[in-house]
Amino acid sequence: MHTPRRPLAALALAGLTLVASAIPASAAPPTPAGTTPSTSGWVTVRQPRAIAFTPAARDRGNSTGGENTVVRLSTGRWRVTMPGLNPSGGDVQVVAMNRRSRICHVDSWTGGVDMDVYVVCANQAGDPKDTPFSLVFVEGTAGDGGYAGRLAYFANSTTTSSGTPSLAFQYTSALTTIGVIRNGIGDYTAYVPGVSESGSGGNVQVSAAVAASMCSIVGWFHTHPDLEITVRCHDLDGTPQDHHFDLVYSRQMGMEGFGGGPSAYLWANAPRSARYNPNSIYRFSSARKAISVQRLSQGTYRATLKGMPSGGAAIVTAYGGQARHCQLTSIRTTGSPQQVGVRCFNAAGSLVDSRFTLSYTK
Repeated sequence: MHTPRRPLAALALAGLTLVASAIPASAAPPTPAGTTPSTSGWVTVRQPRAIAFTPAARDRGNSTGGENTVVRLSTGRWRVTMPGLNPSGGDVQVVAMNRRSRICHVDSWTGGVDMDVYVVCANQAGDPKDTPFSLVFVEGTAGDGGYAGRLAYFANSTTTSSGTPSLAFQYTSALTTIGVIRNGIGDYTAYVPGVSESGSGGNVQVSAAVAASMCSIVGWFHTHPDLEITVRCHDLDGTPQDHHFDLVYSRQMGMEGFGGGPSAYLWANAPRSARYNPNSIYRFSSARKAISVQRLSQGTYRATLKGMPSGGAAIVTAYGGQARHCQLTSIRTTGSPQQVGVRCFNAAGSLVDSRFTLSYTK
């Protein structure tokens, strides 16, 4: 299943000798002390045309206890403010929530006492469109290693060559350094040392960080104690293209990272099956309850997350490396079990059966 794009040894030949020599594949990762929770915030925006509002309590979370707010700046553009987070780095994932094809990306974010995240959404043609969306932010700390589970993220900003992502916007719970190789146009493999155990599964989410683009997961591969993740990016018309993107990997936790709330994730690997339970290695529930995926029609799915509360946030990413994207259609706001709707589209904006990864948190 998760076949590596290149063997780990090839990473040194690709110009990442600094990473390979600093953290040999055979060396055990350092074990940081402490159990400091990650800094995190999330919001699900269900009122995209409201000028300014505070989402309902079920639709927002903030590790400082602050109340996240949303301001619509113009068609298809918003500012999400998460007070008190004061990040020095971190990772933001965002995805549209609509039955029609919509693509959202994070235009930028700023720190300070309050964190401001600027979100832009468009249709398949790249025209700005108002749409509901879901967003999750996480920033790891040196003390995270005291917890079970693994967390890693990075922002791929050097898109035309191999290298090391900005240290301010990368993190691993093993306190190691991530390297990225460019395999070709729009095709990248990240080397994440120290966060893997043989066959340990986990979950990967990717968000394109520029307009008129979409990025999907080709696969991820474990070679204890390291991890390789390959991502492919395209323009909206399906042409392979170098693009900035943000990626987060988690194992045995949600996208809020260490100390977060109820969470679940899955890899939907049977896109034409009527109903199934995803592979146990690639699914997780903090409630230790069952997870299932149902195909409702072509390209349309419903994930049932037993034990998860109503409301919350979710991120979904297409899997397989083709020119397609997956997005949310719904996150259940009342009753149980939690059910999350997903739709997947090709470069023409048509519904298409697709594998995908999904992560939910509250």
